[in-house]
Amino acid sequence: MNAVASGIAWLGGSFDPVHRGHVAIAQAAMAALKLPELYLLPCHRPPHKQGFGANDEARLRMLSLVCEAHPGLRIDTREMHSERTSYTVQTLRELRETHGLDTPFYFVIGWDSLQNLATWWEWQSLLSLTHLVVAARPRCTGIDDPDVAALFAERHCDIGRLSQRAAGGIARLTAPELPLSSSAIRSTLAADKTHRVPDSELATMLEPAVIRYIREHRLY
Repeated sequence: MNAVASGIAWLGGSFDPVHRGHVAIAQAAMAALKLPELYLLPCHRPPHKQGFGANDEARLRMLSLVCEAHPGLRIDTREMHSERTSYTVQTLRELRETHGLDTPFYFVIGWDSLQNLATWWEWQSLLSLTHLVVAARPRCTGIDDPDVAALFAERHCDIGRLSQRAAGGIARLTAPELPLSSSAIRSTLAADKTHRVPDSELATMLEPAVIRYIREHRLY
């Protein structure tokens, strides 16, 4: 990939477990933003969830296995090393202290997260710190919350123009159709303990190294 744009991109999440959908979105974002790398940002204490199926060590190891298989993917462990609740806006403020105010920031989220953006802590401050890159299917058009819809209408721009500023834009990212969710995958893995789910089925959802790690350590 020839990187001609500038900036730093993150994809946040629980990654419990990290799956092929995460990888597809990350790779699509790197290509669209013309960046050589993207950081996977695992949360430690998410405000919207109560605990995880796998502990921090296991989630990090699975992320490491994925990054080994896909050059350009990196891990940012800052939220893992913090005892505070993982509020995205706080993390972005810390990152601005490190990288300054002029570096373009891109925070990659899904359309479902955009729909729920008004529930994020200090969500109105996000665009003063970063661009939002929203992975969306062609059918994703409506936004239910009127305040979020108004923000999208005001700040929406082509993804190729985001690098002209350090923050403030919202762009759609066309991502592959991989209807995967970590919660559904955890249910499948739970079934794997009682009757072995075929490797071919798991391989549509998870990297082979992640499947081996989960089975070796009897996760989920």
